[in-house]
Amino acid sequence: MSNHDGSYMLNEVIRTMMDEGIEEQIGRDAFIKLIKKIIEIGRHHDCNNGEILEDLEHLKLCYLCLHESDVLIDGVCPTCDKKFS
Repeated sequence: MSNHDGSYMLNEVIRTMMDEGIEEQIGRDAFIKLIKKIIEIGRHHDCNNGEILEDLEHLKLCYLCLHESDVLIDGVCPTCDKKFS
């Protein structure tokens, strides 16, 4: 069972960081690394990657493999979409 409240809380934390311009301050690569660390913290608390990254497609992160992809299909990169469809 997923920790839905925790997932959506982390989603809001990421949105708040974006609203505050953290990505611009530290650069995209460092920001993506930070997002991945937040997702890893969420995993230890039974959070759901898809919920954490919900409506954040512009980050271009696949919620399954956490690799960057210019193309996402419902939050999933084409490789994962093929693998898990």
